[in-house]
Amino acid sequence: MLPSFHRFNRRPARLPVTALGRTILPADGRRVVSSPYTDDRHGGGSSMKMANLRLTKGVDAVDERAITTILIRYATGIDTRDWALFRTCFSEDFEADYGVFGKWRGPREITEYMRAAHLDMGRTLHRITNISIWRQADEVQARSYVDALLMPAKSGGPVNRGIGAYDDRFVRTSEGWQISRRMFDPVLLR
Repeated sequence: MLPSFHRFNRRPARLPVTALGRTILPADGRRVVSSPYTDDRHGGGSSMKMANLRLTKGVDAVDERAITTILIRYATGIDTRDWALFRTCFSEDFEADYGVFGKWRGPREITEYMRAAHLDMGRTLHRITNISIWRQADEVQARSYVDALLMPAKSGGPVNRGIGAYDDRFVRTSEGWQISRRMFDPVLLR
């Protein structure tokens, strides 16, 4: 049996969670405990059974790896200033909303913006973590965290940092998986 404090430590789940090798989504209006105890095989109580969760059709390991590679390629393209590589991350009908930074349509627009934005910067490190990939209806979606460190080109200049999450939709094209929609959800900008 679970310790009694555990039932008060529930948080509403807003995003897919990977647990026990399966991708799970919260059922409408329900709270989900992100814990191995959500499965009776691990001693979960009746209120925490898998019945409270809606299992999704997963993404196979090959596609998951390919999508993860695109997310890492995005960061690598910026940090190495390899704009040809960067551009390959996006489908031709790509749309992005980066909030205060702007909105773009197509790979050309976002590539031109990122090239100009990073032109006078020193080294940058865009770290992509906490990648969640799932299939919802007929589309593949992903959420990943970004922690970007932007160093000044000249000593003594301002160091900038952007932390947040990318919410993406992916499409399979003749070039493989590409991002078709992206929204940046900032947590910290300085």
